[in-house]
Amino acid sequence: MKKLKVGFDLDGVVLYNPARIVRAPVVRFKHIFLPKKEKVFYVPSTPPEKNFLWHIFSSL
Repeated sequence: MKKLKVGFDLDGVVLYNPARIVRAPVVRFKHIFLPKKEKVFYVPSTPPEKNFLWHIFSSL
């Protein structure tokens, strides 16, 4: 008879994920001491800026 081999996935399903312990205090600290920043997006307005950015991002 062949032995059955069992493996465990150790990504937080079987073992407790230690990042969960630290996450709540870090989020609380962030909300209390760091000001909320408004999201700012750069929108090119002139044709040279648009062409330059299009060239950069199309080559990626």
